[in-house]
Amino acid sequence: GCGSLQTLNLSSFDTSNVENMERMFEGCENLVSLDISAFNISLAKVRWAFSDCDKLEIIYAKKETFKKISVNGNLDGSWTEWDSPKTDVNGRKYYEKSK
Repeated sequence: GCGSLQTLNLSSFDTSNVENMERMFEGCENLVSLDISAFNISLAKVRWAFSDCDKLEIIYAKKETFKKISVNGNLDGSWTEWDSPKTDVNGRKYYEKSK
């Protein structure tokens, strides 16, 4: 499984034809940072994609991607609003879990 992962960079993945991402990161309990900035999940089901990702604090993603994954209880805790991403020193947009 992915239980020992702490960071994961999937910024080069082409997901434009993916239809099901349910439970994709389930069980990645040590994952802190995730880069899915290239994801196009307009066709995908994403329910429970982040189940048991309790340590996840930062997600690099496009607005429309984060909006879709942040609804229906996919993410635990309180996160940056989907329409107000933060920007890192390299100009990349990200969302952060409130501490």
